[in-house]
Amino acid sequence: MLSENLSPSNEFFCIRVADLVVRIRPIHRELIRFCSGYVVDDVEDADIEILVKQSDIDAERNVAVEGVSWTDAYLETLVVQRAIADVLPARRRLLMHGAVVEFNGLGYLFTAPSGTGKSTHVRLWRQYLGKGVHVVNGDKPFIYVSDETAVPPVAYGTPWCGKEGWQQNSSVPLAGIVLLSRSDPGMSTVRRVDAAPNLDKLLRQVYFPSDVLSSTLTLELLDSVLGRVPVYELACDMSEDAVRVSFEGLTGGVYEGLHKGERK
Repeated sequence: MLSENLSPSNEFFCIRVADLVVRIRPIHRELIRFCSGYVVDDVEDADIEILVKQSDIDAERNVAVEGVSWTDAYLETLVVQRAIADVLPARRRLLMHGAVVEFNGLGYLFTAPSGTGKSTHVRLWRQYLGKGVHVVNGDKPFIYVSDETAVPPVAYGTPWCGKEGWQQNSSVPLAGIVLLSRSDPGMSTVRRVDAAPNLDKLLRQVYFPSDVLSSTLTLELLDSVLGRVPVYELACDMSEDAVRVSFEGLTGGVYEGLHKGERK
């Protein structure tokens, strides 16, 4: 157990995320609470070790949104996220910006530029499909890509889940990547598309480490993902009909709204 007066010089804690054990020496106790759903017993032979320094936090502040005053404790969560994401490609993993929804044991990653309506659509799935829907992660899931081409990529929950706080420490095989956009009212549509013409949109939603080797590995992993997982374009409004359209288009099932009103 960590003492109440955290000493960054010698106290560590461990988390397990995306089947990797990460050993962290933090500065602020808030980081432990932030990662509470992923904490495991401390080990010395972790897959990744991170020693947070104040200079890391200061550097993160320099790239944060201008005009917003972030606390050091919050910026430390970003430091750790970046430190993990930088080494994921060497471990056949990558970080994607999107919300992963699980239904009937399969995962669908909804992705779009911030502010498009990704969270709104996920919220509608939860509202109208009820307890059958689980949000594995609402913002920054990690994706594992097996070197066996017949094995689908697997999306993992992480503590970095957006302002809604949608996350769970679980995983799900990916069955679809959904490029989401807004439609006029009553004009929701979904269609399967080729990945190649939409590569620019997809690349914008992937985290690329700063070093060339890791960035190259990230591209190779993304190529593997797109070779195994279908890509869809979803244009939707904020209605139940949008849920019906996306649900039927992605799952192949028939939307009946049987669980309307049941909320997670």
